[in-house]
Amino acid sequence: GAAATAADFTLSALLPPERLARLADFHRRDAAQPGVAELLAALIERAFAPQPRGVRQDEITRTVQAVVVRRLLGSALQPTQTPAVRAALEDALRLLAARLDREARASTPADRALRAMLSGDITRALARVGPTPGVLSGAPSDIPPGPPIGSTGTTDECEWLWR
Repeated sequence: GAAATAADFTLSALLPPERLARLADFHRRDAAQPGVAELLAALIERAFAPQPRGVRQDEITRTVQAVVVRRLLGSALQPTQTPAVRAALEDALRLLAARLDREARASTPADRALRAMLSGDITRALARVGPTPGVLSGAPSDIPPGPPIGSTGTTDECEWLWR
């Protein structure tokens, strides 16, 4: 749950329609600025890049990958997205679905199952056919109120007290 909440919180800050529209506009004005496609490619590459992991890290990675797909689908289905942003989101999602299909053959059973599920979710959502579980519902828990766990309540939040 903590991994899903952290990933969801991060993506909620990166993917609001207004922010993506500004990113597209800044890139249109100056091609040296990153555009929506570059942001999405970097985000997907980071979440889905193969890396040596352990069993626990594998499950955390799968959780983050599911959140990334859910958030990208949610953004693509937002009625307030500009056409350019929606096109970039849908293109990135199509490429991701194809990648998931290709990579599923060489992965563990848990990875294979997740990749098949995510690819199916993407395909159904982009075809606007049937429900897409977890896209607009089933969001991770909200970040609990209060200071972070281990916080002393002082202004120096990096100090941990071990008693």
